[in-house]
Amino acid sequence: MERYGVWAAVRWTGVIWRAGVMMFMSTAGRSCGIMPPAR
Repeated sequence: MERYGVWAAVRWTGVIWRAGVMMFMSTAGRSCGIMPPAR
């Protein structure tokens, strides 16, 4: 149970962080007028 909780936390943190970075990148690119390079 402990290990599963740790893995779930790590996975959710990565998903949320990636989503936030993608949203920030798209917003910054739109405001700057340039499309950020797709990674």
